[in-house]
Amino acid sequence: MQNLRIKWQLGIGFAVVIALFLATLVMVGVLLSRLTGGVETIDDKTLPFVLTVDEMDLSRSDVQQFLTDVSATHDPDGYKDAEASAQRFQADVEKFRTRYKADGDSEGLRQLDSLEADFHHFYDLGKAMAAAYVAQGMEAGNQLMKGSDKQPGFDAASEALLEKMRGFRKRQVDEAHQITAEARHSAVLTRDWMLGGSLVSMLLAAILGGWIVRNIIRQLGGELHDAVELARRVAQGHLQTSIEVQPGDSESLMAQLQSMQESLSQIVGQVREGAESVASASAQIAHGNHDLSTRTAHQASGLEETAASTEQLGATVKQNADNAREANQVALQAAEVAENGGALVGQVVDTMKGINDSSRKIADIIGVIDGIAFQTNI
Repeated sequence: MQNLRIKWQLGIGFAVVIALFLATLVMVGVLLSRLTGGVETIDDKTLPFVLTVDEMDLSRSDVQQFLTDVSATHDPDGYKDAEASAQRFQADVEKFRTRYKADGDSEGLRQLDSLEADFHHFYDLGKAMAAAYVAQGMEAGNQLMKGSDKQPGFDAASEALLEKMRGFRKRQVDEAHQITAEARHSAVLTRDWMLGGSLVSMLLAAILGGWIVRNIIRQLGGELHDAVELARRVAQGHLQTSIEVQPGDSESLMAQLQSMQESLSQIVGQVREGAESVASASAQIAHGNHDLSTRTAHQASGLEETAASTEQLGATVKQNADNAREANQVALQAAEVAENGGALVGQVVDTMKGINDSSRKIADIIGVIDGIAFQTNI
């Protein structure tokens, strides 16, 4: 992890923090969903059905009151009011039955059937009691109202129904309390997850931030500003700047700057030595060029003297050539003389021998001239 690039270290750090934050959000979302579901259950089912139980108990009380009024006043209109109350009670029973069937609550259906049966027994007994009061008088009505050990009366049926209604209502209230407790627990968990997730995210962000900063400082070998300033000074040629490196540090940016500074110092020293060597060699070459120039001047002077000698030799050769032409003319005249007279042959022969010797000398001179011309490249 320490050798990762800085962008990967930052990416991993942010990814971990974001992942933890997202996990916290997901968990908070689940808890909020559960809390919302509990509140909706209380609002849509539990609380309305608690009120429905109260309405059922009110319907029971109205039935008892209207039938009691019929028993006392003998007014048959009370039967209609009692029947209306009984129908309201039955309508509320059907609401519960529909809910329990939808929820698959067999225990709720069993309690509801038992409650419904007790209500019908209570209602039928109340109507019989009222009819007895109206038709048979006070004694017959009281007997049905109070009942006996073997056959409980209307009052006992009313108390039994009231007790069962209380139990049924307690079931709804307990269910509401349970859902409320679950919602409260979800709210507490939501708060704890939000606070805990935030604290853990902050702590993890601080730890990862410190770790990343530590790694960056370790890779830099110091503060970034100091590294930038040292790099600027080295780039400007200040190779004697002191660079402090932690003991054992050989991989940080500062250590590499120090190594680069030392290498550049060595290179500059080598270049300076090379420049001095080149300057010395240049001086030697200049001195050699001066000597060569002097020798060249001497050789040019010698060549001028050689050229002058060659010109003199050319003049001599030209003079010899003129002599040779004159000798040729003399030979031609001698030939004419030879033709004209044999007497002069001997003299001509002697003359020819002299000419032959002169020609041989001329040939020797010409050979010398050719040799000198060959040696002097003229």
